[in-house]
Amino acid sequence: MIDLIYDTIEAQKVILKKFPEARFQDASDDIHPDRFEVDIEIENEDKWWEFCVKAGLGVVSLGFQLRLRNEHNKDKHKEFIDKVTKWVEEMDKIPEFVKNKQK
Repeated sequence: MIDLIYDTIEAQKVILKKFPEARFQDASDDIHPDRFEVDIEIENEDKWWEFCVKAGLGVVSLGFQLRLRNEHNKDKHKEFIDKVTKWVEEMDKIPEFVKNKQK
């Protein structure tokens, strides 16, 4: 699975903790200086999306943002929103990645 992340190398460190096999490729340009592609082998994409939510990467993941906004199939969209809601409810604190961004 491939996703685009709009953030610095700090996000790569967060990803590597959970997915040590992740591969990264610089995808920055003049408009998006902090952007990279992440490629991971994963059987269930929901594991990636759940990680994005719980690690605080959902707001910088292009794939996650597109999934949130994809309303072409109302049933699948509702199912995804329900999953995201569950993942957020399971969180007991603000992710460290997000806390560091607030400083």
